[in-house]
Amino acid sequence: MQLQAQAEIMKVQQKKEAVQTQAQVDLLKISTDDAVKNKQADIDFLKVMADIQGSGVDQALKQEKLDAENARTAVEMAVNVSSHHHEVEQSKLEKQSEK
Repeated sequence: MQLQAQAEIMKVQQKKEAVQTQAQVDLLKISTDDAVKNKQADIDFLKVMADIQGSGVDQALKQEKLDAENARTAVEMAVNVSSHHHEVEQSKLEKQSEK
C-alpha cells in the first residue's frame, strides 16, 4: 500500500515537472515570437532610414538582419532544447507509468 502511495506521489511530481517544462517551452515560443517581431520592426525602421540616408545605412541594415537571424537561431535552439527536455521527461513519465 505504501509503495502504491509512493508511486502515485511520483506520478504527480512527474506530471508537475512535465507541466512546468511545457510552460517553459510555451514561454520560450512566446519570447521567440516577440523577439522576431521586435527585430522585424527594427529592420523595417532601418529600411526607411536607408531610403532617407542612402547607402550608408545599407551596411547597418545588413548587420541588423544578420543580428536578427542570429537571435532567431539562438531562440529556436533554446526552444528545441527545451522541447527535447520535455520529450525526455514525457518518455520517463510514460516508462514509469507502464511499470
